[in-house]
Amino acid sequence: MSVSFTFLIPALLCLACAAQPDSIEDTRDAVVDDRGEGHIVPVAGYEWPENDRIYWPTTSWRIAPPELHGLDPKKLAIANGIAEEDPFFRGLLVVRNGYLIYENYYHGGARDQKTEVWSVTKSFTSALVGIAIDEDHIPGTDDLMADLLPEYPGFGRMTVANVLTHETGLAWDEGSQETWIQSPDWIAEALGRGYVTEPGQALLYSSANSHFLSALIKETTGLTPGAFAEENLFAPLGIEFLPAQRMDRFTSWQQLHEPI
Repeated sequence: MSVSFTFLIPALLCLACAAQPDSIEDTRDAVVDDRGEGHIVPVAGYEWPENDRIYWPTTSWRIAPPELHGLDPKKLAIANGIAEEDPFFRGLLVVRNGYLIYENYYHGGARDQKTEVWSVTKSFTSALVGIAIDEDHIPGTDDLMADLLPEYPGFGRMTVANVLTHETGLAWDEGSQETWIQSPDWIAEALGRGYVTEPGQALLYSSANSHFLSALIKETTGLTPGAFAEENLFAPLGIEFLPAQRMDRFTSWQQLHEPI
């Protein structure tokens, strides 16, 4: 199955850095679960931001200069230059501590202009998995994908956490996906590429992982990811949901990259 969305969400570039581990060894130590597998996190964990804020955005964000929130304007200028040179870039917005500290639009993009988005969708797919867990559709992140999608035993010992953190161990080349997008079964094609490491041992970014999660959401909730998102995420947040209008079958990698 293939899943496609169009969301009214601007591109977001994060230029602020969280606390860094003391060494590479600290970062690569695995937190091991009872199966002897795990995903790579800093030993000391992550520093999560405080939830206390003086306001929450409703119709608009409050605006502040980047210097007040620890961001370097020179780096934002570099990001702006990169966006200007990229024909696929429509908007660059940076939010820090609840304040909009940078906003600019490119190549026909505008504050009120809808646009197709790409990998930012992965973050929404991950959020939907969290909602599905909260609503008891999915038991938890330590469960095996093969148990939740039994039609695909090729998932082996891969857990939901492995997919969420891009640590599936599957062979993948993000820049060469034409065979994948033209295949009749995206899950089977990705699993058929074989493993380069055991799950949980290394980070390898893969668009196939997000498709695995989309299929997981549909299998466990009985709703398409778009319908589940509209009901449980976008509508409560007051975000307009627009299904993709272009649902034709792509015949080439280049066609997939043509802007709408």
